[in-house]
Amino acid sequence: MSSNHPDNTPSPEEKKLFSKVETRYSRSKEAVWADLEKDLFSNGIETKSKSFIGKVIPLYFRYVAAASVAALIGAFLFMRLSTKVVTTQFAESKTVDLPDGSSVVLNANSKLTYFPYWWNFSRELKLEGEGFFQVKKGKNFEVSSSLGSTRVLGTSFNIFSRNNGYQVYCSTGKVAVKNTQGTEKQITPGELVDIQPGKEIKVKKADEVAVLSWKQNRFSYNTTPLGKVFKDFENYYGVKILVGSKEIYNNYYTGVFSRSLSKEDALTVVCKSFNLKFNTSDNNRFVISSGD
Repeated sequence: MSSNHPDNTPSPEEKKLFSKVETRYSRSKEAVWADLEKDLFSNGIETKSKSFIGKVIPLYFRYVAAASVAALIGAFLFMRLSTKVVTTQFAESKTVDLPDGSSVVLNANSKLTYFPYWWNFSRELKLEGEGFFQVKKGKNFEVSSSLGSTRVLGTSFNIFSRNNGYQVYCSTGKVAVKNTQGTEKQITPGELVDIQPGKEIKVKKADEVAVLSWKQNRFSYNTTPLGKVFKDFENYYGVKILVGSKEIYNNYYTGVFSRSLSKEDALTVVCKSFNLKFNTSDNNRFVISSGD
């Protein structure tokens, strides 16, 4: 801008205009940078921080929810799959107290499996061998075995479940027994269901004293096939009994004696009734033959 005065001195109007321009840019460089940094932080960095926090919080809750679901699934699987197994040795019996106050007396050489942490949802057991059940009233109580299953609400009953058959005797209440083909029979006190591999399910009357004699530590038989007697000896004493002639199995035994007898004495008691004799090649293998 040029001045109209020959000495180049500004006129009063020009001085007034210049003063306005200088006032506009009179701030220092440091002040300008300070304002700029403030604007950048408030409008840029702060906005990004808020956006970042907004993303982190929902992600955290997702992790918490996922961990909670995983913990619930883990607890469910633990309760459902965690089992308790009770076994008895040869010549041993044992009483098992169940979570609801029900109980099982296991005969020798038997195995009971159940799910203690799942018990309040479903009373399920598996039995291999023989056991007498005293069941408290409640939800369905089911015992499964390889040849059949037994279902009750509240009662007492005996189950025999071995390779040579499946038998259920009802002592009190009512019991429903089903074979692997789905055929079901209901029995009342004094009745016994008999399931044999490949045969139809049968219901018959039974002598409770004989069926439950093992609980009194006795062998008790009433016109029982000799083959069944020898099988009982095998399961109780842990021995193997062979016969020299299949005709020996045509005999039926009646008698009562204590299971506290030794295996040799027990065999002697039975064999004398039929003029039979036995010999052994080792401590646990016996061969029965005619005494003639």
